[in-house]
Amino acid sequence: MRIMTYRCLFVLLFSCLSLSSFAQLDDEVYDKEEDRKPLRNNRPGDLNGEKQNPLKGFFIGSSAGLDLWNSLFRIDFSPHLGYRISSFAHLGLGINYTYMYEMTSQANIHLIGPKAFLRIRPLPQYWESFYLHGELEQLYVRESNPNYTGGPNSPKYFQDIQPRANIGFGYTSNFDNGLGIFSEFLFDIYYLRSGTTYVNPVTYRAGLHYGF
Repeated sequence: MRIMTYRCLFVLLFSCLSLSSFAQLDDEVYDKEEDRKPLRNNRPGDLNGEKQNPLKGFFIGSSAGLDLWNSLFRIDFSPHLGYRISSFAHLGLGINYTYMYEMTSQANIHLIGPKAFLRIRPLPQYWESFYLHGELEQLYVRESNPNYTGGPNSPKYFQDIQPRANIGFGYTSNFDNGLGIFSEFLFDIYYLRSGTTYVNPVTYRAGLHYGF
């Protein structure tokens, strides 16, 4: 009887130890699986690289314009670099270059200079693609006219500085890979004060941009 009691106690003790060992093995496997999940689902460094991206919020782009106004052919390019302050406001700097050809006098006009712009999205939660645009430009102007007959000592070209203050609106369409297209309609309000301008006071632009 005593031997049977010892056997029963031994079997019970062995069973408890076995169950404890299996439970400990299950816990260890579970812990290892938990440790591996972040490595499988999120490759090491992906999230940290995204958070530490120094260019996040910046965007680059360029636009081009083409028109014909009062026998004046015009083409312009305008690369820019900007920063998204928020979903409501973007600001940036750029350079404008414009080439014009006056068909009547055969004059060639070059304009180049810096610009600063601000874009406001008045309803970003409803219409993110629409924005209001304002920019200031300071353009260096050089005009050459081979047919100018102002006198025997008249120069074949002259230089000038022209400020511009464009306001208007634009529309952008963004793709999933960061690229986007945009178009803008602008009016030079400086033309209302001076009454003269080297370029059409109404400007239409279309271009591409990339957001980091």
